[in-house]
Amino acid sequence: MKKALAVLLALLLLGALAACGGGDSPTQAPTTEETTAEPESVDALTPTQPEGETSEEATTLEEASANPGETTAENAGEAALTPDKMNKEQLVAYYNDAINLVRTAKPAYTRTEVLKVDRFVPSIGGDTLEKLLSGLIKALMPGTPKITSKNKGQSNADDFYITQQNSEVRLSDLKDITAKKDGANYVITLTMSPEVNPAKLGTGKYSRVFFVSDVHDMLDELAGKGMTGDPKNITITYKDGKSVITVNEQGQIVKAHGELLVDVDAKRMKISLFTLDLLIYQASTWDYADFAY
Repeated sequence: MKKALAVLLALLLLGALAACGGGDSPTQAPTTEETTAEPESVDALTPTQPEGETSEEATTLEEASANPGETTAENAGEAALTPDKMNKEQLVAYYNDAINLVRTAKPAYTRTEVLKVDRFVPSIGGDTLEKLLSGLIKALMPGTPKITSKNKGQSNADDFYITQQNSEVRLSDLKDITAKKDGANYVITLTMSPEVNPAKLGTGKYSRVFFVSDVHDMLDELAGKGMTGDPKNITITYKDGKSVITVNEQGQIVKAHGELLVDVDAKRMKISLFTLDLLIYQASTWDYADFAY
């Protein structure tokens, strides 16, 4: 009996020990509420945008960065403004550049000059009669062409009608300036209003386009014909000035034309024992072609 009780007590003790050992069981997994991190705020998830820039601007900049070639092409299109699309200020600058390129590059070309009228006639009094006489002389005296040529690299300062100095034509000098497309080239036409006794070498509007003569030059010319006079009694009027240049897509002149009328009123000129008033009419044209740069 005692043995049976001892065995029973031993079994009970073992069961109690086994129950106490259950406190060392693995820790339970944390609940969802404890483990799930809170999502970041909407502002934190939205890409940062520079201050003062709208979303449309940001998108445009992103697109430009993604397609740099397109932006460059647009800028190149703006830079390649053709003469027929230029305003008058831009056209004057373009004209000057083309003229000065002839001066510096010194291309070969041919030149045809026609002095249509170079006549000295007595003043007969009365503007109407003098204008009629001038018109008849210009119509009846066709002039003789004088053809010269320049080789590439040869100085043209004494030959190309507008390169005695750098071309610095101003818009205020002109009556008008226009441009039009002609095939692959562009034709720029410059016209001028009259100028009385123009100053030389770039100080007057006509001298910024043409080679001009002043009253002292005219006196020297008259002296060669046996005449003398006072420069105060000489009035030179330049009028109907026109310069037409044809340029290629590189801005190089391939053809040029210039024309000019000059009226000289020389009063009290002395010829031996006589004194008389003279009218001098000059009408000149120049044509340039066969340019080779």
